[in-house]
Amino acid sequence: VSATNPSGQNVSVSLEASGQLQSLSVNVSGAESATLSLANFTESGSGPYTYTTIYSGSSYGTYTTTVDSPVGPNGKDGAGGASDRATIRLYAGGDGSAANPYQISDWEQLNNTRENLDANFTLVNDLDDSTAGYDSVASSSANGGDGFVPLGNSSTPFTGTLDGNGHTVSNLTIDRSSENDVGLFGYVDTTGAVTTITLEGVSVGGNDNTGGLVGQNWGTVRNVTVDGEITDSEQGSGLVVGENRGTVNDSNASGTVSGSSELGVLVGTNWDGTINRSYSTGTISSGSPVGGLVGSHLGGAGLINNSYSTADVSGASKVGGLVGYVYFS
Repeated sequence: VSATNPSGQNVSVSLEASGQLQSLSVNVSGAESATLSLANFTESGSGPYTYTTIYSGSSYGTYTTTVDSPVGPNGKDGAGGASDRATIRLYAGGDGSAANPYQISDWEQLNNTRENLDANFTLVNDLDDSTAGYDSVASSSANGGDGFVPLGNSSTPFTGTLDGNGHTVSNLTIDRSSENDVGLFGYVDTTGAVTTITLEGVSVGGNDNTGGLVGQNWGTVRNVTVDGEITDSEQGSGLVVGENRGTVNDSNASGTVSGSSELGVLVGTNWDGTINRSYSTGTISSGSPVGGLVGSHLGGAGLINNSYSTADVSGASKVGGLVGYVYFS
């Protein structure tokens, strides 16, 4: 018997028999327990015969498959006891430490970041619509049509690090118009950092604090490129960060942002946050206030340094090529 992990939490089980089996029992143990009968298997070949099935698990860990009492032609018992193991891992490698971060090679593993929000991660592959897990995790039909579930929220924020390692994440889709803090990362806290990553062809919709990369940022965003669209948001929306209360450095955005209030191509609302050496191109054609780089710059402690925008901006009122509205309390 052979057990492998082809994708996700699936275990592929196959075995070969010299004669056609009349009955079969394969026990699954370890991470989960189950018994597979002959009816679960697909038969192929004409001697020897191959029997295959996919066991869809819901747990991570090691699965052991053991053949128990196969019955062949003329009711003769075959040899039982053969076993094999398949291990389903949360990530491609690493231990989550700064020296050995968890490795992410597909959408399922990116999605699993939520299981260890205080750990360190690195991308080891580009992710797009042909990468394993896309349909169930990040497509427009994923999660009942809501798309990707943002990583972290105000109750359980992302406090770790993600180093994109220069890789590109493409075709991320999120459509959560009733939710706040929406993006690939919903909420990044003060110790969190997302760096050296490109998002291409993103489409993100949310309520307040909607960003392509981060919905609400209190941490560090550095060396990031985002291309795509923010659709039908309410307040505080930008392609890199929706609301920034931390730091955005050496980053850029291009695309369209639409919504009601505090819209910027790079950052929607910069509230006591800092933006350094960043720029934007693209279009905003509605809302108030709106700015090519930042929609609203608020609080009094924030800074925008060595940054620019060439975005085409229009709106109902409080429209600026760089910043739409500035208010220091």
